[in-house]
Amino acid sequence: MRLRLLIYEEMVSDPDVLRKSQWPHSVSLVRAMRKDGYRTALGTMSDRRHSHRILEITGLADAFDFVATADDVKHGKPDPEIYTLISKSLDIAPSQCLVLEDSPSGIKAALTAGMACIAVTNPFTRQVVHEAGLLDAAWIVDEPERLHNVVNRMLKEKQFVQSSTIP
Repeated sequence: MRLRLLIYEEMVSDPDVLRKSQWPHSVSLVRAMRKDGYRTALGTMSDRRHSHRILEITGLADAFDFVATADDVKHGKPDPEIYTLISKSLDIAPSQCLVLEDSPSGIKAALTAGMACIAVTNPFTRQVVHEAGLLDAAWIVDEPERLHNVVNRMLKEKQFVQSSTIP
């Protein structure tokens, strides 16, 4: 754990590493959602200091209506507390929230909170997300270029759709 924290501190302190680590499809999705009038939030188990630094460096400081960090909750994921906090803070019913997650503990937290969830895997979480069996394979995005289409399908199925769809 100590080694992991050292590596994390190194990454967070290097703006170039942070910029190179962005997932363009996820960033464009957040921007498209806001443009289409959806409220957006970030629920992260990183602390507030790191979260805000990362958002500033990556140009996403204005991308969210609300940011909840590990400093805002007593229990981490898979406990649903962070998602419940977001739902209450945005004054949106959990059933009207769509969560993008990349880990089994985050998926469990979203589902337990009563929210729809899409898994967006990365090379480190792909296998464990599939093996966890928490979501139907249709809601697991392994190829980033599929993200917008999968989100649009979920929005339609759950009747979250607004006047336009995500480009």
